[in-house]
Amino acid sequence: MKKLIIFAGIAMLSLSGCDKIKDATSKDIKVKGVKFDFTAVVTDDGVTKAGGIIKTNKLLPFGGTKEVNIDDFKNQEVKDNKDKIKGITIESLVVSATTVPNDGYTVTDLKIEAPGVTGSPQVISTYKVGEPYTTTTAMNNFVEAFVEKVLKENVSVTVSGKIDAPENTIVKVTIECDIVFKVNLL
Repeated sequence: MKKLIIFAGIAMLSLSGCDKIKDATSKDIKVKGVKFDFTAVVTDDGVTKAGGIIKTNKLLPFGGTKEVNIDDFKNQEVKDNKDKIKGITIESLVVSATTVPNDGYTVTDLKIEAPGVTGSPQVISTYKVGEPYTTTTAMNNFVEAFVEKVLKENVSVTVSGKIDAPENTIVKVTIECDIVFKVNLL
């Protein structure tokens, strides 16, 4: 009788397929609008000033570093399941930059760097401030690796580049994405 029950159980599993078992032991957490904001300040490069006045048509450097960790995720379900997440998929991704006091500047060599993250650094060669940047597969892969690392530990991120804006202009770089977290329930 015991063998018959085991055989019946195996037969049921083979007829129903493994997908039902997989569905019962995993779930997806879909999070829309995950944002990572990084702020940098335009500085004097020591060359572009003449008598205290910035020479025109010169690109000035900007840069800033921020520590990102699991607390930056506003979704409690992601935080609660961080040790069970077995995969991440970026469904949509937008990288943008804004400046204070106004947009319209051009950024050259915008670099997003996170040491220890696969695909770091990511460089956008030319970018018009205030317009969304169409991301690449490499950028998607970098953000997936970045998010995976943030789930485990603090990650230091540096944004830098050059811009045709005056000194002390604030540059805000935003990475916004929709993410699907694959969670193993076992």
